[in-house]
Amino acid sequence: MNLYAFTSATSAILSLALGFIVITLNPRSRLNRLFLIFCLSLTYMGFTEFGYRQAESLEAAMFWLKASALSPIVVSLFFNFALVFADQQKKWRNPSVYALVYLPAVIFIIVDAFSHWITGDPVRTAWGRYYYHFGV
Repeated sequence: MNLYAFTSATSAILSLALGFIVITLNPRSRLNRLFLIFCLSLTYMGFTEFGYRQAESLEAAMFWLKASALSPIVVSLFFNFALVFADQQKKWRNPSVYALVYLPAVIFIIVDAFSHWITGDPVRTAWGRYYYHFGV
């Protein structure tokens, strides 16, 4: 097993466990629900990275690379969680705040779905693993 793949899988499992531990403390809390969603997005990102690092073929690597295209939403979810944690809930009454927080991630996801500008292309190395290649 690739060591980088192992660290990705471990961080995904730890994120999942942390999210479920926090939500069991108080499932009705908006903050705890947001933290669970944030942890689930980190889990998804970790498992897609694990799949990418363990890919045995170029097609499998490309599949996992495209599956990881949803990763920019993690930053938006963290910012959402941080604003709620900082007790800035009144800011969320304005719909433009949602646009400012989530629109950049949505744009990155859409651009990456139709191009390789963000995630790049998988390139096989001499030792059999893939790395990201950002060609112009």
